[in-house]
Amino acid sequence: MVATDGARVVARGLSVPFNAEIDDREEMPDQGWDRVLVWAFRDRHRGHPPTIASALEITVDTEYLGRGLSYRMPAALRQACGRQGHGVLLAPVRPTAKHVHPRVPMDRYIRRRRDDGLPTDPWLRVHVKAGGTIAHSVHQAAGGPSASRG
Repeated sequence: MVATDGARVVARGLSVPFNAEIDDREEMPDQGWDRVLVWAFRDRHRGHPPTIASALEITVDTEYLGRGLSYRMPAALRQACGRQGHGVLLAPVRPTAKHVHPRVPMDRYIRRRRDDGLPTDPWLRVHVKAGGTIAHSVHQAAGGPSASRG
């Protein structure tokens, strides 16, 4: 899915469907989208029907930051997945401000809230505002340290 300004692509969202119901698969793997990509490839190759979708990436052109695209893109990606028959979009999320608090454990960091109840981390806040919930954190670098589900 892409957003354009009429002349060029200014944002894009990528996702992939996979089957989360096959034995030994957890719906949100600790390896994030790295694991999901392997599963999606295997599922397509082996003919396993997808049961869910996972976001892989949302990118916004730096010239268009601050214009609300980061809030609209997760919602649009979820709608696009919904049109393809997926009622749930998982989103392995890498919090953008975690580096400011390197000694705070991820489990504690993702629970930090502002006075209005929203996450203190800007990217986590975007996902919650788009309808996602923070499901759990993972401690491996690959695929993102936390995930939202929406």
